[in-house]
Amino acid sequence: MKKWVRNEKGITLVELLAALAIGAIVITIIGGIMTSVQKYYTEQAVQSKNLIDVTYAAKTITRDARKAADVSIDVGTVETLRLGSVTYTFLSSEEVIERNGVPIAKQIKEFHADYIDPQLSIEITGRNVKQWKSTITIRSGKSDEQ
Repeated sequence: MKKWVRNEKGITLVELLAALAIGAIVITIIGGIMTSVQKYYTEQAVQSKNLIDVTYAAKTITRDARKAADVSIDVGTVETLRLGSVTYTFLSSEEVIERNGVPIAKQIKEFHADYIDPQLSIEITGRNVKQWKSTITIRSGKSDEQ
């Protein structure tokens, strides 16, 4: 009987259960951390994409406004901004800004343009980012380039 008591060549059931319990706790903690990190990453990626879309739309509209010889705005079921031969349309139901029928920005919550000669005021609000505002002075006598 003394040989069996001194024999320490294995693990007991209690040791095995303790190791499994500690392992399960560690895996649960790591899984929770990984889930929250993935969720945070996804939210940041969506916000980043939205900010890029708003910035791109703002830069494109600004560039075309500086080239435009004439400006007009139509407000109806959709808001339309004409800068020379270029037309920007905001489809609120789809949350999209289109340039000549091609989408350039998605997840746009609001788009407003006001033109009081010679200034064009533009406001773009993305779904997950702050509002972008700009006032552009339209200079007459410029040719409409594309």
